[in-house]
Amino acid sequence: IQTKSAEVYAPLNMHDSIKCVYTEPLIMENLEDTTIVRVAIKKINGAKVIPDSIDVKICVDLFTEKTLSVPIYSKNIPHNKVLRTFPPRANVTFRVSATMFNEINEEDFVLAVDFNSIKKSDKECKVTLEQVPAEATHVRIDPEYVEFIIEQEDN
Repeated sequence: IQTKSAEVYAPLNMHDSIKCVYTEPLIMENLEDTTIVRVAIKKINGAKVIPDSIDVKICVDLFTEKTLSVPIYSKNIPHNKVLRTFPPRANVTFRVSATMFNEINEEDFVLAVDFNSIKKSDKECKVTLEQVPAEATHVRIDPEYVEFIIEQEDN
């Protein structure tokens, strides 16, 4: 349900000051299904707005958690070195709507460890989330830190 425009009838001296119209506040709680509700257009003193109300459709979707095993990549590695993490993958747990549950997979995420952030004395390095789909919220990585070794490549 869409109302794309409203007609505003007002004196000429008000025309430049009216850029948009607003609805009255709407608070809906504990919705379990898609709901359509009529909402009044907020009055503008000295003007008349048509229509004086609109229908608002509120779509409800269930949310669930999903966990994926995602490979950990290395970044900023010098060309003659290899950084290996233990484990080589981490679990990414996130909240997603039920309608998008099957649409998100491990390729939508990028986990990385940054060679430049590692000090010689470090035994572990932090796993960072480099890419996450917009539909995934409340994202957690497990483990957050991984052990690693840096190997010299023979060229």
